Amino acid sequence: MKNIRLLLTIILFLMLSSISKAENKTEPGLDVDSGDEAQFAASPGDKAREWLEERCATGKRCLEEGYNNPEKDGQSTVFVSIGIGYSTMSNTSQQIHSARQNAFSRAMLSAKAEFVRAMGTEITVSMQNIISENTMPDIDPTIMVEEAIKKTTGAVADMSEFAKIKELINLKLNAQLKENGYDEAASIEEKKKAIVKVLESDVFESSMQQSAQQYLSGFQTWKTFEKGNAGDKNEISVVAIWSDKLQELATHIKNYNPQTFPIKEGKTRTLKEQLPLNNAKVLRATFGARMYYNEKGEMSIVAFGHQAPIKEGKDRLFNNACKKARNQANAQLTLFVNESVYY
Repeated sequence: MKNIRLLLTIILFLMLSSISKAENKTEPGLDVDSGDEAQFAASPGDKAREWLEERCATGKRCLEEGYNNPEKDGQSTVFVSIGIGYSTMSNTSQQIHSARQNAFSRAMLSAKAEFVRAMGTEITVSMQNIISENTMPDIDPTIMVEEAIKKTTGAVADMSEFAKIKELINLKLNAQLKENGYDEAASIEEKKKAIVKVLESDVFESSMQQSAQQYLSGFQTWKTFEKGNAGDKNEISVVAIWSDKLQELATHIKNYNPQTFPIKEGKTRTLKEQLPLNNAKVLRATFGARMYYNEKGEMSIVAFGHQAPIKEGKDRLFNNACKKARNQANAQLTLFVNESVYY
């Protein structure tokens, strides 16, 4: 790749607290492992999936693409998705690093869209299972929605946020039931048939995917792989991760209540020791925002932004590129806390 001056801005959001303490257990996406750093690879998409398989062989919690339910007490509900994005220009271009940032954004958007589709489907399937398994003999659509959301998303940190999502899904479900002639006075079997008909409809599927956008808070980059041979248009693959604990962190930031920020015991490494500040190759391939613990066990969000000046040797262009890189990093922080995605 052409040796073009790259401006990389790293933004740190530090959360301090001395109130609550979390158990000292390794959590994917929350605890940075030695293998989480960005890598260059000949086939980024294939390498991303290989990396997930290799993690399983090391004795770490085995996470597959898609939904991963807790296997032990204290574990998170985790969703992993992989997205791919491509640069629109050759890596010999002066603006290659700006193009790489855009390629990462496309890859992340693809991963988020997959998450939204899967989340909506999982909640719908959970509601269908409640009916088919007869776990709610006297069917109540409102309670069914609540139980399905709890089962799919794990622990709920922000009850006000949970209430909004539950209300949104109930509104969509009740509207569809009304259109299909749902009758509260009908027999239990007739009510079940009416609900199943709505749950299996394309209209409700679309509604659920829209509702699932509310869960994007806490969705973050876990690991990136990049291909960029000389003269190529770079390809970037993102392994992205969401968990109920990452969403909890995003909720803490959004509400900004330092009293609720958890502290994790047993942490000894500073942020500088965890970031690839002395490895230009890895740093150049690091995108997005992600959570770190500092040496005190305090949670921090670190975001990365890339930009290249339009021309070399011009102070004004250099300063403009610095501002754009910082804006890119700030945008990653905002997206971590709260966003919506349409596809």
